Amino acid sequence: ERHPSPAQYNKFFDFQFRRSKEVLDKKLGNHVRMLGWPYGIYDNELTQEAKQAGYTSAFALDGRHAGDADNIMAISRYLVTDRDLECLLEEVPAGPPARP
Repeated sequence: ERHPSPAQYNKFFDFQFRRSKEVLDKKLGNHVRMLGWPYGIYDNELTQEAKQAGYTSAFALDGRHAGDADNIMAISRYLVTDRDLECLLEEVPAGPPARP
């Protein structure tokens, strides 16, 4: 199995960051500046690539409350599963709130 060269690897990540941002910017009609690291996986190299692509902050997956001391490119967040959403929706009343 042939592994990509460093140049191919860098080109791949540059494309992934820039192209996805371009598509989101166009579809949303706004500049996307925040990134959610897939599976919460990131490192210093990926952080630099994200910054170069125009992201100003990103979310990791640390399973704890975010705090002022968090790295702006790795703000803590929780994993929310389909089951979590189902439980939440069971607790939320259907329809608009009743008027007093």
